[in-house]
Amino acid sequence: MRSITAEGKLLNILKKKDSRLHKSIKPVRASSEIDKLDEKRHESDLFGLIGIFLIIGSIGLFCLLAYKYCIFKAKGTFPQILGSKVDLESKGLNADILANKEPFSYYERTISRRDIFQVPWEKEKEKVLGQVEAVLDISRKIKLVGVLLDDDPTAIIEDTDKHKTLFMSIGDKIDGAILEEINEGKVIFLQNNNRIEITP
Repeated sequence: MRSITAEGKLLNILKKKDSRLHKSIKPVRASSEIDKLDEKRHESDLFGLIGIFLIIGSIGLFCLLAYKYCIFKAKGTFPQILGSKVDLESKGLNADILANKEPFSYYERTISRRDIFQVPWEKEKEKVLGQVEAVLDISRKIKLVGVLLDDDPTAIIEDTDKHKTLFMSIGDKIDGAILEEINEGKVIFLQNNNRIEITP
């Protein structure tokens, strides 16, 4: 037999250990193979999430349909609900109010007087214009002829519409205007809370 030197024995032992190490270590894969495995895992995770959402959505839809079915079953079918009469007293309304309604001829007169195309602020303008015209009318109707300033001041005013000359003291009225003040060369009338100054 062949004699093995100590060095040969040592080499044989190292070879045996190396072969055991090689058998226990798995071969290293390339990075492209690892990337493919990771992509497959992510795809399976994504499909799993989509599946979970679909399951939850279908359960929610089923619950909603069951709820609607229970409501319609309790109240009747939809056309029956629309065709049924409403119990006014349960709603808090008095049925006598609706039973005693007047015919159209009762409301026709009121409706025919209304101008539905006139907005509320236009009515206010008409009132203001009417007041301004009244003020202008009083200033056009009367003319100050003279003023007497003594213990009882008197204004001599000519009414151009009636062709009369009037002697007026403080507090006298003419066409709804009240004589408020008499000063030298002017008089002040009060009409509709408007002060109108008239000079000769």
